[in-house]
Amino acid sequence: MITGVNNSTTGGTNGSHQIKGLNGMKAEDFLSIMVKELQQQDPFAPTSSKDLINQIGQVSNIQSSMELIHTLKDLSLNQKLSAASTLLGKMILGRSEDGDEVSGLVTAVKREGNNIYIELDSGQRLSIDNVLQVFNKNESEPQTNSNS
Repeated sequence: MITGVNNSTTGGTNGSHQIKGLNGMKAEDFLSIMVKELQQQDPFAPTSSKDLINQIGQVSNIQSSMELIHTLKDLSLNQKLSAASTLLGKMILGRSEDGDEVSGLVTAVKREGNNIYIELDSGQRLSIDNVLQVFNKNESEPQTNSNS
């Protein structure tokens, strides 16, 4: 019976070699492991049907969890894209990839892979995650809420 799969990292020459573990496995991989286990089991102490059913259930649960993670990542990305689109035509203050503060009018929103970027009228672009403040187009200072 399979008792566990470790998700581990090993150091290469620069410490960047990583073993994927569960993230790189598919349901077919788990079933292949189970078949090999059945082929190599001790004939005097075979795996019980109950254990096999439990393992198949675990494979199904892992596959469902992986699909849920993928769906949640897509949902999060779509939410970021939607939030970024509300910035079109607004002035923003943010940090560039170099850490410098940049500001400008948002002219475009782009998705590249799993990242959302906004483009400014100055030609600069920043990740939506690096936006610090949002202004109205005609204001030079951010809006503040006052409860007077």
